[in-house]
Amino acid sequence: MAVSRRKLCGALFWLKVFAAVLLAFSALGFMGFNIYRQYMIGLANKPTFAAPIDIPSTGCAADTRLARLEVPDGEQLVGFHLDWSKLTPIQLRAKVGFAPAIVNAFLQLDTTRNPPIDWAMFDWHGQEANRISATLQITVEPSRSPSEISTIPDTILDQIAQQCLKINTKYGTPVFLRFGHEMNGDWTYYGMQPIEFKLGFQRMAIAVRKVTNMTAMVWGPNLGVNYPFLNGGVPLPARGTPNFLQLDTNGDGVIDIKDDPYTPYYPGDDYVDWVGMSLYWYPDAGTGFNNLPDPTFFIDQLTSNGPSVQKYQPACNGQANKNFYQNFAVQRNKPLMIPETSAPWVPGVVANSFNGTATPQAIKENWWNQIFSDSVRSQYPKIKAACWFEETKADAGNELRNWQVTDDPTVLATFSKDFKALNAAKKVAFAPNVKTSCSGSLGVKF
Repeated sequence: MAVSRRKLCGALFWLKVFAAVLLAFSALGFMGFNIYRQYMIGLANKPTFAAPIDIPSTGCAADTRLARLEVPDGEQLVGFHLDWSKLTPIQLRAKVGFAPAIVNAFLQLDTTRNPPIDWAMFDWHGQEANRISATLQITVEPSRSPSEISTIPDTILDQIAQQCLKINTKYGTPVFLRFGHEMNGDWTYYGMQPIEFKLGFQRMAIAVRKVTNMTAMVWGPNLGVNYPFLNGGVPLPARGTPNFLQLDTNGDGVIDIKDDPYTPYYPGDDYVDWVGMSLYWYPDAGTGFNNLPDPTFFIDQLTSNGPSVQKYQPACNGQANKNFYQNFAVQRNKPLMIPETSAPWVPGVVANSFNGTATPQAIKENWWNQIFSDSVRSQYPKIKAACWFEETKADAGNELRNWQVTDDPTVLATFSKDFKALNAAKKVAFAPNVKTSCSGSLGVKF
């Protein structure tokens, strides 16, 4: 009996020893896995810095075959407009699984402040774009009186140009400078003032061209099908004034929907490298929320022609002076970008005869498939870049609009899968595919 007890105790002892050893190895394995996982996360977030670029005084003349920073026909760049306080480029890359070719940021310009622009923030945006080898699109928005955009001191314009040069050279990062965007809208300080705007844009372009060809000037009005908007912002110019006469493009004594919403604000071919258009699927209480975008909405609005224009803005359907693609990308031979675009999902909406039940994934996938479709790429080859508006914000009607793709796991997974497939098919370029030179020429290599 005593022998049996000793054997039992011995067996229990060794069983405990085995369990302890197994537990210890399990703990070590778990710790090792966590270390490996953290290593892989760090590896995924490891910066891939672009190399500095020298811009000598000679030998870097702009390539006249294409505009500054223009990719060849048939290529498209995908980008993001970010809320940088919540998501930096390197964090975005970790989420979507690739480095977008463009990241966009906004800066206010106020000549009454010292400094007039947050130069440290300007520089930081360049550094952060550099960490994923992306091109920086910087939107500089004059934020005072309507006339300020034309009277910015040369010293400030030169400082902006030098900051772009610094980002181009020190970080090797090209810059799209979207100066005074959406100037045809009444919600900007400089809106509805074509004479002042054109002069300001031209002076900015001259300052930039003196020092670098790696910064491209982007002229970016808002979609003009509802022009002249009249949302209670900047008033229309007084009748008979020079600005009024420029905006009254058909000479009927009235500024209204029949007038050209773009050409009066165009600074001229010599000053514009890229043309751009802020273009969203933008539902409201009249069209209903959480419905799928009309299947041809993107191109219809860009050309002011098609079933969705007839449905929502019938007076504009076929109006030649609102065909942005034809009048600026084709006739002026300018590459076209969509600096801001998205399609919102509005939470808390009750389905009814106007409001639908489409999911965030269905709405947003519909929209990005319209922009980056094979048919758009082949029929509208001058559309060479588009930047997704990655924010959630309340609109004027107090609807909370979620424009994002990174905050919903289902939307994010679909977005990532779709764009990786487009990149694998050599249809859409990411940051690592894009190579630039001091002349401002861009090459794409998959």
